[in-house]
Amino acid sequence: MKKAILFILIVAPLISLKSFSQNIIPVSAGTDVISAAYSSAAAGDIIELVTDGGTYEESNDFVIEKGKPITIRAAEGLVSKPRWFASGGWALIQTADGLTLKGIILDGIIGGGKREVIIRGAEPEWYELQLDANLKLYNCDFINTGYAIYGESRNQIDTVIISGCTFKGIIQTAVQLSGGTIVPGQVKHFLCENSTFWNIGGYALYLQSTSIDVSPQTQFLVNHVTIHNATNGNIYPNNIDGAVIKN
Repeated sequence: MKKAILFILIVAPLISLKSFSQNIIPVSAGTDVISAAYSSAAAGDIIELVTDGGTYEESNDFVIEKGKPITIRAAEGLVSKPRWFASGGWALIQTADGLTLKGIILDGIIGGGKREVIIRGAEPEWYELQLDANLKLYNCDFINTGYAIYGESRNQIDTVIISGCTFKGIIQTAVQLSGGTIVPGQVKHFLCENSTFWNIGGYALYLQSTSIDVSPQTQFLVNHVTIHNATNGNIYPNNIDGAVIKN
C-alpha cells in the first residue's frame, strides 16, 4: 500500500508539468479529418470526435510530432464510441510527443487483415523525439492488431496511464514496453487500472527495466485489471523491483 501511495504521489504532479492553452476542435467522421485537424491545431489542443458511432479513417500513419502534444477524445453524450482506423501505413499512431485518448475504438484492421501495431513509439531515424512525454488512455478499446501498444527502445515515456480500457483479440502482447536503452527503461511511471484483456496471444502487460539494480526503478502499478486467456502469461514486470499488482 505504501508503494502504491508513493507511486500516485510521484505521478500526479508529473502528468501536469506542461501547461498549454486548450482549444477544442470539433471533427465529424470522414477520411483524414483527424490528421487535418491536427495539422491546424496548436500544442495542447483538443480534437473532439463528434459523430455518434462515426468512422474516422486515416490514409497513413498518424504521427504526434515533437512539440505538439494533443488530446483526441469522443464528445460527451455519444451513445456509441467513434471508431478510428487507417487504410495504409505501418502503425495507426506513432508518438514522438504526448498523447491523450478518451472514449475511442482503436481498430487495427487493414485490408483483409490486422496491422502490426496500433500505438507505436516513433523511431529517432525518422522523427525528432520528445523524451519524457506522457501517454494517457481512458475508456478506449483496442481491437484487430498484433500489438496494441509497442514502445521504441530509444524513446522514453515519463508516464503511461491506461484506465478503463479494453484489449480484445490481440495477436501478440497487448502492451509491450521492453528493451529500453535509457535508464530505467522505456517508461518511468506505469499505471494500468480498471481495464480488461481478452484472448491475448502473448502477455497482457510486459514491461522491462534496464536492470534490476538500476536506481530509480520504473514505478509499476496494476490495479483492478481482469485478464481472460493470455497465452504467455498475464503480467510480466521484468527487472522491476517493487512492482505492485493488486485487485
